Amino acid sequence: VGQWDGKCLSTYSAWMVQYGQNSYLDKQSGGGFHYAIGASVFGIGLYAESENTLTHKFRIDFKQTAAMCGNDGPIPLSTLVYKQ
Repeated sequence: VGQWDGKCLSTYSAWMVQYGQNSYLDKQSGGGFHYAIGASVFGIGLYAESENTLTHKFRIDFKQTAAMCGNDGPIPLSTLVYKQ
């Protein structure tokens, strides 16, 4: 996604954050689904349930000052994260 890097001062300036030397950025996102189904056949109850969750985590350790920004909100809530 490097084609959008370098736009934290313009396109995504509303969500830019400056990280200092020896600081870090942690971001976690996830999604999933849950479904349940039930039925009664001739007085016998049947029930099934399933759940699936997927979590993505990443951490960036900054050795020098860096500007980062989210594409559609603050970094903890944004879909993507870019560097200046």
